[in-house]
Amino acid sequence: MRRLEGRVVLITGAAHGIGRAMALRLVSEGAAVICADLDAAGAAATAALAGDAALAVTCDVTDPGSAEAAVEAGVARFGSLFGLINNAAAPSHDGTVVDLALEDWNREIAVGLTGAFLMSKYAVPHMLAKGAGSIVHVASQFGRVGVAGSAAYCAAKAGLVNLAKVMALDHAAQNIRVNALSPGAVWT
Repeated sequence: MRRLEGRVVLITGAAHGIGRAMALRLVSEGAAVICADLDAAGAAATAALAGDAALAVTCDVTDPGSAEAAVEAGVARFGSLFGLINNAAAPSHDGTVVDLALEDWNREIAVGLTGAFLMSKYAVPHMLAKGAGSIVHVASQFGRVGVAGSAAYCAAKAGLVNLAKVMALDHAAQNIRVNALSPGAVWT
């Protein structure tokens, strides 16, 4: 038996890169995956590569209705939800707080941090119904160590690290595990 047989996992930012790689690996371990991304064609391409155990959903993680609809579509297709990987990220805009445009700051925080909050908000009740779950926030090494000229990116990723800590405390007694993954540079 494969390690994740019978598990259903939703992955945001699944259209390419780390998200696509995670989706394909999870399927190879027996999981069903919900490939969520704002890039509908990319999500569909990932789901096609993953096969019948995958569902593509178009999702804007910054929009509460879209986030909830993505979760509900996956549960409707597969019957439950065990895991959530908050991997969605906005294109990074470099700049100091003086140079960075407010709209670039807001977009980075909305996708990287608020998106994880919204997806978790709608996923956790399904995990509670199942009696267990696992959430992974994909942060970055720059969520723990600052890098000059990356104010918005570093702030969003640091927020994810602490969101994981708080959620782990809030949901441990409910058998929901929450972690942050902080990769370094990745060739995508």
